[in-house]
Amino acid sequence: MKNLIKYIILSSLRNRIYTGIFICLAIAYGISIILGNTNLIEQNQTSIIYASFSSRIILIFGIILFVCISIGNIFNNKEIDFILTKSISRQEFIISYLIGFFLASLIILLFIASVLLFLFKVDLLSLFFWLLTICAELMIIISFSLLSSLILKNQFNAILSTVAFYILSRMMSIFTFSFSFSNDLAIAKNHLGNFILKIISLFFPRLDLFGQSQWLIYKIENYDNFRIIATQTIIYIALMIVMSFYDFKNKEF
Repeated sequence: MKNLIKYIILSSLRNRIYTGIFICLAIAYGISIILGNTNLIEQNQTSIIYASFSSRIILIFGIILFVCISIGNIFNNKEIDFILTKSISRQEFIISYLIGFFLASLIILLFIASVLLFLFKVDLLSLFFWLLTICAELMIIISFSLLSSLILKNQFNAILSTVAFYILSRMMSIFTFSFSFSNDLAIAKNHLGNFILKIISLFFPRLDLFGQSQWLIYKIENYDNFRIIATQTIIYIALMIVMSFYDFKNKEF
């Protein structure tokens, strides 16, 4: 299991997608500084907003591509047959790849943290909680990417389904807003539409609560949302791991 995790990390370091993430991050930071300097006031705060948001998006979408393509290549190249001939169970295979992908993404996240701390001078405590929630978000996305890759058996479909899952999860604040102010929104007049939104909200995590850029500027005053974040992280990761176990156990090679 340890050897498989090491193999995943080493292969990720040689992957072009992985290298491309660092290049995109460097470009994003340069643009963030330029856009921040165009403001007359709060230049650094503006740069922090751009840098943190772009870092999150580049990291998440880069990891989605990396996980889905990597798992797809394992099946396409029949590498999975060789791995399963070793003394490793199918459950250990799933856990190994989850840990390997997370550690590979953690390297990028530590780079992001270093840039935000030393270049943009963000508050250390706020950065810690921001990184903590980004780690939770990464684990959810990696788990779903792995699950969709196992079920769909197609790299393109797995990428699209994971991107759709992420976008809908990030839009949960819009759905919550529509529930809270239903009398003022046009969708409230459509009971079917409102019902559909409620159903969607039950199956998707509140990723809009994770990694909020405002924490890096205004600091964190209310920690109540972290209970929701912790609960959803545990539930969704556990659920997707169990589903991956079940699907992979019933596959024949």
